[in-house]
Amino acid sequence: MGAMIKAKIGHPNAAANTAWVPSPTAGTIHALHYHQVNVDDKQAKECLLTEGAERTDFDIEKLIQPPYLDADTQLSKEEIEAELKNNVQGLLGYVVRWIQLGMGCSKVPNINGIG
Repeated sequence: MGAMIKAKIGHPNAAANTAWVPSPTAGTIHALHYHQVNVDDKQAKECLLTEGAERTDFDIEKLIQPPYLDADTQLSKEEIEAELKNNVQGLLGYVVRWIQLGMGCSKVPNINGIG
């Protein structure tokens, strides 16, 4: 439980204003996190708005730029393909567990088998 509390605060700290949760316990944890983190401030400061802009004036370049890349970083075709495959694996794994098996999806394995 303690590890989940430490890990899941990453969602609002990453400026996510919602989070899907698999259980009432996880829902309670997320509710606590959203009382600890001001997501509007996170979004304004870290990802969506230009300095001094109104809440509706999004900086589209900041919104679509992957946060782990510098503006001048170029990914190779192989890196892009690996990322796409990993994301498709995650989506399919999520759907299979949730729709076919009716179980929680917090640890859907990625393409390398890591939950």
